[in-house]
Amino acid sequence: MSTPPPPPAHLRPHRDRAVRLTVAASVGAKVCSVACTLAQVPVALHALGTEAYGLWITLMSVIQSP
Repeated sequence: MSTPPPPPAHLRPHRDRAVRLTVAASVGAKVCSVACTLAQVPVALHALGTEAYGLWITLMSVIQSP
């Protein structure tokens, strides 16, 4: 098996830009996910109350564990 040839020189800047854009989008999505999770805790705690919130968190951790 041979390795594929490298891309032509005129396509490298486009590929590098695409890689940077993908990394930036991934980091942005992770930041948004963390912010939403942090905002969700007080809202859910207020809406459910402490006992129901604890039960909900316990069930979510059991369901999401690998």
